[in-house]
Amino acid sequence: MIRLNIKDAAIRVLIIESLLDQADNNTASLLSQGIDSEWVENLRNLSSRDALRVSHFQNVTMEVTLNEKQLSHAFAQAADERRVRHLQEYFVRHGASVSMICKMFKMSSKEAKAAKHLLLSEQRLGRPPMPNPYEREDIHESWDKIVKASPTSPIREQLFSLHNIFPSHTLATLWLVINEFEPYTNQGTAKNNQPLARQETKWDGGNCVHKLVNLSKRTASNIS
Repeated sequence: MIRLNIKDAAIRVLIIESLLDQADNNTASLLSQGIDSEWVENLRNLSSRDALRVSHFQNVTMEVTLNEKQLSHAFAQAADERRVRHLQEYFVRHGASVSMICKMFKMSSKEAKAAKHLLLSEQRLGRPPMPNPYEREDIHESWDKIVKASPTSPIREQLFSLHNIFPSHTLATLWLVINEFEPYTNQGTAKNNQPLARQETKWDGGNCVHKLVNLSKRTASNIS
């Protein structure tokens, strides 16, 4: 536990006000700590002016106790939430489809569309164009390395890394490429608010036969 001695008068008055609030609304919590009932009653009769005046008396020690493990967990959670917000905005600004945003960030379709409307002045409609076959090969190779290097990382983080390598393409385009060998049942079908299955690359390690296959015979992800 961490104990902090509070000297700031503004914080001290907040502590006193919190104490007075407990005396009025949660007397049991004070009595359970062994505090005399008469002392609690005196608190209830204390004027606001006196409470403010007492907060400036530095001879009255006021301490707060912090649980460092819980605080560290809270800091980590706040950092994670900030990272998710950053990635969410990044995905919207860099051409992720509505369906992708819904899956990656557990958002409803309405929320995803509203985010795109807010952050984008222009929106592309329809299926994004596929890169040329040789560039698709490069994308698959990079994706394969990313997945193998960080197999437990969330897919949105892996896609972020991939887009940093191929920034000229939208995230929707990259998503189509890395899923071009996936059957339709494994793509675009996860319900909102359900975690995506672990992403596995189906790239065969550099076999370029797929470059000559008619793309119209493949089924790719639904892209809004």
